[in-house]
Amino acid sequence: ISDITERKRAEKLQNAVYRIAEATQRADTLDDLFRSVHEIVQEVMPARNFYIALYDENEDLISFPYFVDEEDQAPAPRKRRRGNTEYVLRTGGSLLSTAAVQQELERRGEVELIGPMSPIWLGVPLKVGEKTIGVMTVQHYQDPSAYGEREQRMLEFVSTQVAKAIEWKRAQEALRESEAKFATAFHSSPDAMLISTLDGGRFLEVNDS
Repeated sequence: ISDITERKRAEKLQNAVYRIAEATQRADTLDDLFRSVHEIVQEVMPARNFYIALYDENEDLISFPYFVDEEDQAPAPRKRRRGNTEYVLRTGGSLLSTAAVQQELERRGEVELIGPMSPIWLGVPLKVGEKTIGVMTVQHYQDPSAYGEREQRMLEFVSTQVAKAIEWKRAQEALRESEAKFATAFHSSPDAMLISTLDGGRFLEVNDS
């Protein structure tokens, strides 16, 4: 008898990463991407309660663009506090928080409880290079043993691809926004403007003026 359990898990995880890369190409918006990521993560671990938090360094603001939770509502964007999410952002490392770990972190003043208490909480940083741009989290309200080191490693593995996907979609959306602003300025300008081929032999675009 040959036990192929770990091999099948590895194949499933690799397939999840591949599908996230595919979803990045298909998704029109970040919202579409986040929904696809949630669906894929649910196939490799319990992830009914799942959220993605993103950190804006310039504004020192945490937002929750994707938040699915059976006990809590999506938080409004906020300044950093001392929740588990902020702990992951601050340390740049994953946190597998059981009831005992949570109590110890609270005792040391490292974190404070924000939202409903769950018996197990797992958050991993979303990193681009050395920079932490956000946190991806799963939590379970019924099963305190829903996550362990294996699930932590799996989510860390997936998070690398998710972080790259987020940066890619952000760049795409920024480019579309820039193009839209340029088109508005171009067509509403009171000055005559045109875009031509390099040799000037053909006009590609002209505004009304």
